[in-house]
Amino acid sequence: MEPLETRFIVQELKQLEGGFIRKIFHTGRKEFYIEIEDRGKQRKAVVIAGERIFLTDKKQKSPGEPSTFCMYLRKHLIDKKVERVVQAGFEPVLAMDTGQEKLVVELCNGGNVILCDAGKKIIAPLEILVEKTREVRTGKLYQTPGRGWDPFAMEFDQYRQLLLRNEGSVKVFMEGLGFGKYADAVLQKAAVAGGKRASQLTITEMVQLQKAVKALAAAPSVAGGEVFVLGGKGMVYPTVSSAFEATYEPLVEKTQPLEPQEASLEPAPKAERISFETIAPERAVEHEEAGRGTEGLAEMHQEEIGRALAGIQAAREAGMDWEDIRTKAVEEGSPIRALRDGAVEMEVGGKVITVPLPGGLAAQPITAAEEKTEEPEPVERKRWYESYRWFYSSENILVIAGLGAEQNERVWKRAKPGDMVVWADGPGALVTVIKPAKEQAVGEVTRKEAAEFAAALAQAWTAATDEMDVFMVRPEQIIKGPTKTLAVDGERNWYRSLPVRLAVGVKIDPEMGKARLVAGPLMAVRRHADYFVTLRAGMLQSYDLAVQVKNKLLAKCRPYDSGLIENVGVEEIQRILPAGGGQVVEGVL
Repeated sequence: MEPLETRFIVQELKQLEGGFIRKIFHTGRKEFYIEIEDRGKQRKAVVIAGERIFLTDKKQKSPGEPSTFCMYLRKHLIDKKVERVVQAGFEPVLAMDTGQEKLVVELCNGGNVILCDAGKKIIAPLEILVEKTREVRTGKLYQTPGRGWDPFAMEFDQYRQLLLRNEGSVKVFMEGLGFGKYADAVLQKAAVAGGKRASQLTITEMVQLQKAVKALAAAPSVAGGEVFVLGGKGMVYPTVSSAFEATYEPLVEKTQPLEPQEASLEPAPKAERISFETIAPERAVEHEEAGRGTEGLAEMHQEEIGRALAGIQAAREAGMDWEDIRTKAVEEGSPIRALRDGAVEMEVGGKVITVPLPGGLAAQPITAAEEKTEEPEPVERKRWYESYRWFYSSENILVIAGLGAEQNERVWKRAKPGDMVVWADGPGALVTVIKPAKEQAVGEVTRKEAAEFAAALAQAWTAATDEMDVFMVRPEQIIKGPTKTLAVDGERNWYRSLPVRLAVGVKIDPEMGKARLVAGPLMAVRRHADYFVTLRAGMLQSYDLAVQVKNKLLAKCRPYDSGLIENVGVEEIQRILPAGGGQVVEGVL
């Protein structure tokens, strides 16, 4: 988008000032849909699409699972008031300012969306940029691309000095000043030949040129006869937004008319089976405080709320009591937290809201015997194998090993027929077991990865050895010797000279709001982790190595994932590291 187009579109976007942000969808790689409710409760929608931004009267449907960056925007911007919309000088950059945050939209170089605080410190950019004059990354002070002068703010003397110092044509000068493809139209208004050298313009021509620029201070309109910005190809549009929307077909095809948001008072339709699915919520008021913002919260989660309401209605029609309904809701992961007379309390978006029951359900009193108190939030349960070292192979097969040699017997006892036992050939080796689920075939990829895991956990790490031999046997080949130590009977399948390496990474879990640590062979971790580093034997001790691992992961991650990785404790990383010193292997992708 040209700076001039940005100026005009900002004038149209100013009608959003004073409204509240209610919805944010991430509809494509660089495409966003934002709904803003004005003081008259009318919804206006904005589409950001790469280097374009425009108002639309088309409603976008939720694309489903929001991206992490979209969740970040929602956390900071939903229900915030748009105080002002401004252009950065005369650059293709604008900002929606809520007073606490600024949503910066760069409409050049492919487009970018950057969330900043009130002091312009970057909270999270959609894309990280490192340029000669600026860095766009979390924690840095935001700087615009810096594209030159603002011709609408320049005095005539400054204008004249710039022209006199320019040896190129006046058309090139105007293009460089930010008018781009509209330079010819400006020159035509000024009655100045575009091929003339800028430094050779007469004072009269300079004055005419500045007047032509000043005349463009307001956005063009059809009524005023100004169509060069709106059309470009001879087309005439009533607004700048409509011109950009009409020429952006992918988004137009995915939209439907934006209608006023009204509460539905119709009873819920009968569900075909007892399941918490599909019905729109009527309205919602916040559980603890009936304040501004809850309506937007309910609309953001309307599909989730609707599934729960439809399930309640179907269950009651099937004769289920409220106790059974609550139990079934918990089993199916419903947001239902408590049932009250004529209403249901649900947890959505981290808040508890009260939703009226639809239709005849509201008339059915909940008896004291049926009424249940609010359940505590579910606690994430630890899985049995998390008491050991473990990873999932590239073939999604579980592999476990002991935390130390003292757990070897416990790990061995976990081995069942069909499992495989892997053991490094050396002192201090840890028993490693491949545990496929039913009907899972253990392929050579998993066998090799389990062998690499066993090599990394042996004392070879402590001895700073680069390679290790590992063998594989069936569980029944492991026996107890005379001294009650474990021994191997029978033929062994060898893996020779395996590199002693271990990859450590994190898997981002947006639903639980945490980064989960993953450790194992390089290829397995590459598949299951969002970010990772590779380690080998070295001089850094456990704590210092864990600190370096965390810093490396933070350096690699996308800005909006950094907060989750920051929450991972250094001690947690220490626990998954092998005994002995280590170092990060540079250059491993």
